[in-house]
Amino acid sequence: MNKGDFKFRKNYNNNKFGDQILSFDFNICDFQKNQKGKNRGTQRFDFHETLLKFLKENPDKKIFLTRKKLEKGFKKEGNDFYVNIDNFQKFCEKLHKREDRANAFFRQEVSVENLSHESRGNILASTTEQEIIERIKNFSAEQKQTFLEGLKKIEGIELPQKNLKEISDEDFLNSWQEILKTPEKQKIIVANYSQIQISILEEHKRFLEDNLVKNETFIHNWLDGKTDDKGNEIRNTEKEQKRLRKSRCLIFGLEFINFKSKGKLSGKEFDILTKTSLQRNEFVLIELKSPGEEVFDTKEKAENNNEGKSKDYSFSDSLFRSIPQVLNYKHLFENASDEELQSLNVQEGKVMKCIILIGKSKKDDKVWERNFQNLKHSFSNLIEIWTYTDLIEKLDTTIKNLRENL
Repeated sequence: MNKGDFKFRKNYNNNKFGDQILSFDFNICDFQKNQKGKNRGTQRFDFHETLLKFLKENPDKKIFLTRKKLEKGFKKEGNDFYVNIDNFQKFCEKLHKREDRANAFFRQEVSVENLSHESRGNILASTTEQEIIERIKNFSAEQKQTFLEGLKKIEGIELPQKNLKEISDEDFLNSWQEILKTPEKQKIIVANYSQIQISILEEHKRFLEDNLVKNETFIHNWLDGKTDDKGNEIRNTEKEQKRLRKSRCLIFGLEFINFKSKGKLSGKEFDILTKTSLQRNEFVLIELKSPGEEVFDTKEKAENNNEGKSKDYSFSDSLFRSIPQVLNYKHLFENASDEELQSLNVQEGKVMKCIILIGKSKKDDKVWERNFQNLKHSFSNLIEIWTYTDLIEKLDTTIKNLRENL
């Protein structure tokens, strides 16, 4: 493409996305006069904001819009993206309200060969046919529905029209397994698969954000696959519940695998036990407390001579009890009998870390935040204190990293 052809430039000043520049090899106002969208006759066009968002997140990249035909609807040369505006708008219309339309559009060029050489952690599948099938086998009904909805947006992919609940695992796989034998269609599915999986993490993040006033039981029932995202009880088979738990427990980190929930050791019930490696029997214990519980108990002191006020900080009762509790679970696990380990379906191993999840951060309170950081740094590497705010921020980082490495 010849950059000299793109003589029309528009600087979009947007409070949400800052100052971003788009270049055109045609007059955008003339183009808009023939459009039916709300931006008709302006220098804006339908779905322009998703391009501005893309540029804000990728400041080293530039976008050039054209009406010339391009093989994939766009062409990438280094950090320059040449985009056919008609193809782009048609693509965006199919994705309804998804905010990441530009990312999805540009990911169409991702090849099976490139993806197969990149690690996507526990959430992303490799690109060979068998590996994709194995990943799908472990989908919960919730994940299958998300996956199917994503595939329905891809032209040329025929899917079963039955109610999802009426489709067996075998029928679900067989219904689209033949598609994977067509290399081009396999490439489309794999390119979209990553974003579909990322959307599941985003759903989990929204659940946490919407339920920071709920109690520990509410959170644990959701993690355990007993309730939907609204807290309504769902009746699942044991196999389906296990799949749902596997998906939801990814909120703690993609590095964790093989989650065990509400296991008993010498009559004591721990919340969550997980592994950090397939090769080593190294475990992490997670103790859940309510998002509404406090990390600290605070007591306000009387006014001083300067008419100022101060507070005394001490461990809350909930946190104070949690520390010996989780350490006791560690001791019981590392000294468990063969029968107890067999009931958990795990091998003998060592607990490398204990995580206590409790309360919400108060980042607008500098004294609280300093005390919390001091608390976290005062423990050895064995015990970590997380707030639900920390967990949501961790999810944000995970989603961002996955997107950047697609």
